[in-house]
Amino acid sequence: MSSEDESMLKMINWPGIAAGILMILLPFTGAWWKVAAGSELFSVSLSPFHYEFMVMGEAMEVPVLNYLIIALQVLVVFGGIMLVLGSLFVNREESEKLIGYGSGKIIWPTVMFFIILLFGAFFVNNYLTGFMPVEEMEEVDNGAEFDFKVPYLVGTTTSGMQIGNMEASIPVTKSFQSPVLLGILAMSLALVSRRFHGLFS
Repeated sequence: MSSEDESMLKMINWPGIAAGILMILLPFTGAWWKVAAGSELFSVSLSPFHYEFMVMGEAMEVPVLNYLIIALQVLVVFGGIMLVLGSLFVNREESEKLIGYGSGKIIWPTVMFFIILLFGAFFVNNYLTGFMPVEEMEEVDNGAEFDFKVPYLVGTTTSGMQIGNMEASIPVTKSFQSPVLLGILAMSLALVSRRFHGLFS
C-alpha cells in the first residue's frame, strides 16, 4: 500500500462509516423491547422503527403508527447514507453538516425511545392504580379496583384486578431484544463520529 493510499484511509471517519451502515440496517432488524401480559393476553413489541400489538393472539394495527414508522425508517436510512458520505469526504466543507445531520437521526430517536419507555412505566405505576366505577355491570356494586405494577425497563411483576368478589393476577414481563444492542452501538458510534470529525478540523 502506497503512502498516498494510507493518507486517504487516515482521512476517513471510520466510526461514522460504521454508524451509518448500522443505521441503514437498523429499520429491518425488528423489535428492541417487548412487554407481555399473561401468556397470550397482550403483548407489545417496539423499537423506534417497528411496532407490533398482539391481543389474545391477534395482531392489531394502527394506521397512523404505520405511516409514522415508515417515515422514521426512511429518515434513519437517509441519515445513515448522509453519515457515510460525510465520513468518507471529511475534507469537504459539507462534511461536518452531513455528519451532524446523519448522526442526529439515530441519536435522538434512541434517546427518546428510552425516555418514552421510562415515562410510560412511571405513568402506569402511579396513575393507573386505584378505584374505578363499573356502571355497566349492574351486579357489581362496589366498582373495580386495579393494581397495575410494571417493571420500568426489564423484569417481571404481577398486576392485580378485583371486580366485586372476583380477583385476578396477571404477570407482566418486560425484556430487551437483541437488536437493541445494535441501536445502542449505532448511537454510540454516531456520537463518537462527531467527536472524531473534530480531529480533521
